[in-house]
Formats: sequence, structure tokens, C-alpha cells
Amino acid sequence: MRLIKALLRFVLIIVLSSIVLAVCAWFLLRGTPAWYRPDLLTPQERQEAAARVEDKLIHMYNWVAATHARRVLAVDATKKAPASAPPSTAVSAAADFLAHEPAQPFQIAFTETELNAFFEKWADVGDRRAALAQYVQNPRLVLRDNQIILAGTLKDLGLVISLEFEPKIDNQGDLQANLVRVVAGMLPLPDIIWAGRRKQALDVLTRQLPELQQRSTIAADGTASPAAAEASMNKLLQAVLDHQTADPVLFLPYDALHPDHCVPVTVSAVAIQNDTLTMTVQQMTAPQRHALLERLRTPVALTFPQKPPSF
Repeated sequence: MRLIKALLRFVLIIVLSSIVLAVCAWFLLRGTPAWYRPDLLTPQERQEAAARVEDKLIHMYNWVAATHARRVLAVDATKKAPASAPPSTAVSAAADFLAHEPAQPFQIAFTETELNAFFEKWADVGDRRAALAQYVQNPRLVLRDNQIILAGTLKDLGLVISLEFEPKIDNQGDLQANLVRVVAGMLPLPDIIWAGRRKQALDVLTRQLPELQQRSTIAADGTASPAAAEASMNKLLQAVLDHQTADPVLFLPYDALHPDHCVPVTVSAVAIQNDTLTMTVQQMTAPQRHALLERLRTPVALTFPQKPPSF
């Protein structure tokens, strides 16, 4: 009899504990993180914040264009030199510039308010807002110390879903942009919950990459083909999903009339503090661009299991 009573007591404790955990999980799932706050800017303030981002981007593009123009002149100087004649001082200087371009670091910083205002403005171009609204409402970018959070409310379920990233440049100079965790409301989701979706995304990216790699080129003046920029983004997304490092590279335009004319630059530092994202970028030398192209053409070695775990 005592054994039966003890067993019943144990079962009752298990049942009550399960109920308490389920209730807590439900409240966490339906909860809203404190940082997921509404946009309180006036239309004028939002417009000014977006304009600040545009001014900063123009300043950075001008920096890229000025260096690219010097690089074009140097390439032309080396091409015009007679092959049989000894190189002149000007030609030697041009060749040296191409091989050892000054690093010329450029730092740019955006606040959380500025980035959200900028994205809000450009969401109205084309049908981006309507396409996104089919799935997510009230999308937000949140900057916390050392973290970038992308969040939004799922239209069908009414749940706040957030993706938390911790980008940094490691000691080897590679970019770590791991997706640290996925959170529903205030409830962290284990990897197994979304492992299938993650595997599907990796499969799509893996199928698209070879064709982009074949069309990837970087010219002597640093101009990269659109396929090279797409291949770099493809490999970055794979690295994020597969918890690997990636090349810390951005492809920046240098011609306002041809925005697809880009050059690769290195991201040498990333910092997220006080609701502000700060990046330092540097021009790449010709050997660095050649090495980048070789890496872009190298297949990705995924560590994610080929078969998603069963639920």
C-alpha cells in the first residue's frame, strides 16, 4: 500500500511539474522581449535618420571611387609601358601601388534608429514591403552590446520571432557571424526545432553556388563581377547557418550610374556598443583580391549533417 501511495505521489508530482512547465513555456512563447519596442519617431525624425545613413554611405562610396580611380590609372600605366624597355619610375611606382596599396582604413557607424529608418524608407521601393508583409509584420533590427537581432511578428501565429547574431572578427582575421539562437517570444528554441528549415536553406544555397563560382571574376582594377558578389554572399549565408567562419569582405559600388560595378574591401573590425554598429573597412591589394577570388571558387565544406534530425 505504501508503495502504491509513493508511486501515486511521484506521478502527481510529475504531472504537476509538467503543467507548471507548460504554462511557463506558453507565457514565454506569447511574451514580447523588452527590446522589441515600437517605433516612436515622427515622420520628420524618421526621414532625417534615413538621410543620415544615405550621407554616410555616399561618403564611403566616394572613398571607394577615389581609390578605384587611382587603381585604374596605375593599371593603365603598367599596360602602356613598352615590354622591351626597362620600366620607368612612373611605371615602377604604378606597379608598386597595385601590389602594395595603402590600407587607407575607413570607419563608418550607424545607430539602431538610423538603420531601421533607412530600411523602412527603402522597403517602399518596388514590392518589398508587400512581399515581406505576407509573412512578417513590424520587422525590427535591434543592436545590443555585441549582438545584432533581427525580429518580427509572424503574421499567421502572432509570435515575435527573433534571430540573434554575434558578429566579430577573430584572431585569424576571419568573420564569425554565427546565428547564436532563435527565440520565439522569450522562449529560446533548440536547434532541432528548426534544423529541417536550416537544412533546406543550406541545400538551396549549395545548389546555387557552383554556377556563381564559374562566373566570378575580379579585374586588374579591382572590379568584381556581380556573380562574385553573389557568390560571396552565398558563402556568407552558408557560414552563418553552418556555424563556420567567412571572409570578412564587402562588395562596394564605385559608380553611381552602374551600381553593379563593385570592388571588394576587407572588414577589419566590427563593434556593437551603445545601440551603434561600427565597422572599419580597408582596400585590398591585388594579391589579396587574387586570393579572395580563389577562395570564392573553392567549394564549401559543410559540417551540418546531411540528414536532418528526426522530430
